Amino acid sequence: VVVPDIVKDYILSTTESNGEYNDDEFSIYVCDKPSSVPVHPAGPYLANSMTMMVEAEMGLEPRALNPCHRLDRVTSGVVLCCTSVSMTRMVQLHMASKHISKLYVARVKGKFPSTMGECSKHISSDILPHATWTWSDEEGASDHHIKVCANIETINPSLGIRAVGMKGKPSESKFRHYSYDAENDTSIVLCAPITGRSHQLRVHLQWLGYPIHNDVQYGGKAHGDEMMSLAMESVISATKMEDLSLCTNSKVSFLDASLAREICSCCSSDQTNIKAAFSSSQLLERGEYAIDLHALKYQINFFRKTKKKELSCSDVEFLASLDFLTNAPAWAATLSSDIPDFL
Repeated sequence: VVVPDIVKDYILSTTESNGEYNDDEFSIYVCDKPSSVPVHPAGPYLANSMTMMVEAEMGLEPRALNPCHRLDRVTSGVVLCCTSVSMTRMVQLHMASKHISKLYVARVKGKFPSTMGECSKHISSDILPHATWTWSDEEGASDHHIKVCANIETINPSLGIRAVGMKGKPSESKFRHYSYDAENDTSIVLCAPITGRSHQLRVHLQWLGYPIHNDVQYGGKAHGDEMMSLAMESVISATKMEDLSLCTNSKVSFLDASLAREICSCCSSDQTNIKAAFSSSQLLERGEYAIDLHALKYQINFFRKTKKKELSCSDVEFLASLDFLTNAPAWAATLSSDIPDFL
C-alpha cells in the first residue's frame, strides 16, 4: 500500500531528502502472517520467519523489511512492514501515540455472552481494584460489548507467561460476541485491544472464563492431541535413529562424532532425556505454535504535528486514514464482510 501524497509530503518535510525517491520508500507492506511463524529471524528461526519469506517472494534484498510492530508467533494476521526507515518510524510513531485501532477475531470455548443478563450469569462479579469488567451498549444494541480493565503482569519471565495481577500494568480490551457454534460449543468473538500489552487478549479472555481455543498456555482446550503426540514422537524418533555413517564432513572423524553423541543429552545412548533437548515449539506441542487468534484489521489515522514535539491529540492536524485488512482464517469462516465496527 502506497500512502497518500499528503502523507508523503509530511514525511519528506520531516526528513533529510535529496529530492529523489520512489514509491517503495512510501509503501507499507501488509503481510498476512500465518500462525507458528515468527515475524522476524530469532532464535532457531531464520529462513522460516515471516520477513524473510516475504522478501524472497517479493524479490526484496535480505533484511529489507522492517516490521513496524510485534505479533506473537502463535497468532496469525496483519503485520505491517516498511522498507524505508522514515516510513517505519512514521508508522511506529502513530502506533505509540494511540492513533491506531486494531480488530482481532478469536475462537473461544463456550457461549460467549451477548447480553448483560448472560454476563451476570456466566462471568464472575467479583470487583477487584486491579481487574474489572463492564457491559457497554452506550450507542444502542448495535454497539454492545464487554470492556475489561485488568492489570497484566509477568509471572514467569523465562517462559513469558502473563496473568492478571495487582502488580501488573494497566490494560484495557473490548470483546463482542459474533456467533456461536452449538455443535462444537465454541464462539467467534471480536476483540479490540485498547492498550498493547504482550498476550493481552489471551490473558483477558482467560480471566473472563473464555480462553482461546488451542491456547493451552492460558487454559484453552486443544483438539487432535493424539495426532500432535505422534508428531512429537516422530521428531524424537528421527533423532534417535540418525545414522553416524551419513557424516560427510571430513574434518570430523567417526570417533569424534561418537564421543560428541555420548555427551549430548539428545543423542546419548540411554536417551533418557531426549525430549529435554527440544523446545515445546520444536516438538509441535499443541498450543505452543498455533492458537485461534487472528489480527483481522488495523486502522491508522495519520496526523501532522502543529506545535509541540509530542504527537498529542490537541496539537495535530488530520491527514489521512488507512485500513489494513486480511481475510478471515478458516476457523472463522462465518465472518461476513460486513463486520460490526466497535473500534
